[in-house]
Amino acid sequence: MDANTNFWEEKTLDQLAAGQGVPPTLRFEDILGAGAELWKDALDLEEFLRGIYQRRREETGAQAGEAVEIVASP
Repeated sequence: MDANTNFWEEKTLDQLAAGQGVPPTLRFEDILGAGAELWKDALDLEEFLRGIYQRRREETGAQAGEAVEIVASP
């Protein structure tokens, strides 16, 4: 990161896109549902998410229904 760049500085979507070298999306509909083709239907997605939460509970020793803290890996 450039030493002159302020992390907390608010930027517009156009500025963020330019900083990442991507064209800005003109329509919200272009990104809405992105990745939807990864699952057959809503139930398939729910089963996928349920599996993720189950593995996190197993890794942390949490019980079903108990909150699981999500920590990003470095």
